Amino acid sequence: MATYRKLSSGKYQAVIRKSGYPQKTKAFNTKAEAIQWSEEYESTIDQAVTSGSDYPFSEFIELYLQDCRSRLKRPDNEDCLWRINKSFLSRHTLFTLTPPAIEAHKQKRLRSVTESTARKDLLFISRLYTFAQRRLHIDVKNPVKLVQLTKNGRARDRIASPEEQRLILDNITPKMRPVFIVAIETAMRRSELSSIRWEWLDLSNKRLVLPEEITKNGASRDVPLSSTAISIFEQLGIKDKGLIFNVKSEGISTAMYRACIRAGIKDLRFHDLRHTSITKYAKKGLSTAQLRVISGHKTLSQLSRYVNLTANDVAGLMG
Repeated sequence: MATYRKLSSGKYQAVIRKSGYPQKTKAFNTKAEAIQWSEEYESTIDQAVTSGSDYPFSEFIELYLQDCRSRLKRPDNEDCLWRINKSFLSRHTLFTLTPPAIEAHKQKRLRSVTESTARKDLLFISRLYTFAQRRLHIDVKNPVKLVQLTKNGRARDRIASPEEQRLILDNITPKMRPVFIVAIETAMRRSELSSIRWEWLDLSNKRLVLPEEITKNGASRDVPLSSTAISIFEQLGIKDKGLIFNVKSEGISTAMYRACIRAGIKDLRFHDLRHTSITKYAKKGLSTAQLRVISGHKTLSQLSRYVNLTANDVAGLMG
């Protein structure tokens, strides 16, 4: 039910408390406006309850994540986005989240993250509504469609310098050190590194065969192995089966974050090591076709985002 009180500013504050729903508060110039807003809000809740289709996001998210785990190769991305937006979404339900609330959330996020990251947050919320509409057949409007998305931002071109690479390796645990060396040597993604198995290692052909279920583009690929990468595997002790690195994707990112703090390195992420690796081989003069074998990219435009050469680098290859 709704309660009303007059504020010292002269405005009237409406407070709605309903069992199973987050408390809702809003101030108006007149009490009549406060009453009208409260009645409309409570009517929305009542309609949703009657139809049996409204969910607090804290409950609805379980249905969504279960669906993601059954369909997606890397559902951990959605889990991460939920954790980031949980405190905001937990104050709302599927039917009571409004465009102004989403806009306020966006502006708050922009004070601490890039436009590209804020855009991912909004697209995540939009996917929740798409799931509700298409898979649960709930007749609900998507409020994100009435909010202007932030710009996607330009692709990152950050690479780790040789000194930064040394500092990172000096500031990670012995368990993580082989993971990071192989990352720099092979340009494999975090999710791939945490999933590779001894059964896929083909040392006679100096390659690691990745099945389609763990690659980003859904196609199997052969990852060429440098002598340094092969040496790391040999040091670990070649086995017949099982995971090569007994680590989780989140653990790799956490190790990178902590290493950068200890080393005083700013604005460097684990995925930037993929840029670093591909750029390293480009500087050695490998062709575009050869680089695509390493990176696994299907198109030149995808590959070009990861190759960060300078004019000086190219001049050195020209002779």
